[in-house]
Amino acid sequence: MAYDVESNFDLEASVRDLAARLGPALAGVVDALGGAEQGPQRLADAVGLDKVLFSRLLKALRSAAPMASVHHLPGPEPLRRLLRAAKRRQNVDPEILDPAMDAVDAFDRFLTEDVGDRSALTTLLAAWSPDVRTEFELRRKQAAWRAMSELRGATLDLELSAVLLRPSDVPDRLDITWLLGMIGLRRLRPGVSIKAQTRKLAAEDAERRPRDLDGRTLEGTDSGRLDEFCVSPPGRFIAHRTGDLLQYTLDGSAYGPKQAVDLLVAEVNEAEMAASVARGSGRRGRVYSDAPIPARKLVMDVIVHEDVYPGAEPELLLYDTSSGGVADVNDRRRDLDRLDLAESIVTLGRGLGGVEVKELAPYPRVLEHVFERLGGDPERLRVHRVDIDYPIVGMQAAVAFDAPER
Repeated sequence: MAYDVESNFDLEASVRDLAARLGPALAGVVDALGGAEQGPQRLADAVGLDKVLFSRLLKALRSAAPMASVHHLPGPEPLRRLLRAAKRRQNVDPEILDPAMDAVDAFDRFLTEDVGDRSALTTLLAAWSPDVRTEFELRRKQAAWRAMSELRGATLDLELSAVLLRPSDVPDRLDITWLLGMIGLRRLRPGVSIKAQTRKLAAEDAERRPRDLDGRTLEGTDSGRLDEFCVSPPGRFIAHRTGDLLQYTLDGSAYGPKQAVDLLVAEVNEAEMAASVARGSGRRGRVYSDAPIPARKLVMDVIVHEDVYPGAEPELLLYDTSSGGVADVNDRRRDLDRLDLAESIVTLGRGLGGVEVKELAPYPRVLEHVFERLGGDPERLRVHRVDIDYPIVGMQAAVAFDAPER
């Protein structure tokens, strides 16, 4: 469907005009009922309506931004009930009620004739207001999580990916260590297969050799597990190698809310990725995470040694992998698969002190354990975090850095 850019500007102006008309008219009605300082409960009691209606109305009237004000308003029909009740119960002057009723009628026409319905209006407002967008996306991601959990028959509380990038003993290469966690993982119905996987980040033909913290090849049921840090009982996972893929499959058939388990595993990949890029190639270093199982939260910590990508600031890129699979940030053809969501990456600072995750209380101790086994000075590390509530299944969160050229 094609859109006329100029008509979108007119639509935005219409919302602003509507807010400028509705706000003063409805504020006049509230003043006639005793004023906003009465609070939603007293105002509701005065006209015999429910508190929720007035809570929304007062929130809308307090919003300075026109888009947020319209977003928080009750719908036309609840507003009409309020105006009729104000006339019947409190005998509010028609000179106050009539302009308010006209403004509500205009609001109703705008919804039905220009936008379609209230849901479509919220979608539009999310494009123009950061506050509306944040609430809009969170509610819809939460609904998607609930639906996908039920359809997939599995869910988890936290999808954790902590990746440590350090210079390798091999010149111009990076060692990549993953701390992977699935916290509060549970089947919702019997017979559901649950798996997670890691893959090689480099495009070179060098063989991938994932190992645990003791240098043993990851294979079987005990490889790389950090059961001592699990909050729920540790799940029994089996590691399978398939080419450059390493899959972790949940063993057993237990299901139901009381059968939640945790997986924590450390995976070391020495000299897996180049530390620099060819001069003039425009390529960047990158790591990524996703949420193959519907999760309440995804946390991705990118922990970078000071000698890796010196001076470079990370960029977060989100991709839809449903049609093209895993995306490489260096493949510009995948730009069309980028998702425009209000997610961000923040820098937590140097060192591992204070790097916490609410859903996994032992997380700082886990990081300390991993880094002690690897060796080195944690103060030479910089931590960047991606924290996403209700990540969309099929979404890839990639973090890219400008890499040194060779």
